Amino acid sequence: MPATPPKQNMTDEQQAQMLQAIKTGLRWAAGEIAFDEVQWTLAKPRYGPIKRGIERVYRYEPAEATLEFAFNGNQSDDSHHPPKYFQLRVNGDLTTHITKENFESYLGLHRLVYGELIDGVRKEQGHFFSPGLGDFLGNRNRVGLSYRLPLAADSLFDVYVDISFEGRNDPPDYASLETADNMRSVTITRTYLTPAELDERRMADRQK
Repeated sequence: MPATPPKQNMTDEQQAQMLQAIKTGLRWAAGEIAFDEVQWTLAKPRYGPIKRGIERVYRYEPAEATLEFAFNGNQSDDSHHPPKYFQLRVNGDLTTHITKENFESYLGLHRLVYGELIDGVRKEQGHFFSPGLGDFLGNRNRVGLSYRLPLAADSLFDVYVDISFEGRNDPPDYASLETADNMRSVTITRTYLTPAELDERRMADRQK
């Protein structure tokens, strides 16, 4: 069998381009920019549109990573096809060397805290640190970090950011995974509140 080629470290320029792509996906998912501005920033997609159930998916495949912008055709709001998710997957022959501190402040993300109030009413159900992600992905050296983008208290949707890193599997405390800097994927999802959640918020507002 041929030897596996060694991984290359991302250059500073590649890191900056990847962080810009993530920020563009985040702003799109949050409704700050339309897809026209995404194309102005990243150029027109090389592949797409691709129909996948109710979604339209536009894909970019630059040298560093694969980017996907998926539209939710089953959700109605002010736009014709609102965002569903953005995903970035780093190419396997590159090591990113991007720590969580690098992107948390740059992207303005809030680490999930289980039980924390999101909009003064709903309680957060997710956790920030998920070392068990490796079992799901078939790679025990993977860890997931989960964030929420702070939005207005009356927002009709939440925006969550899930990032996977590769480190070294070292239970029971997974210390090396907590400081892993080899980012492998980023998924940004727009999730609409249910009618029951909207009713709960309205009732809480009337009781203030």
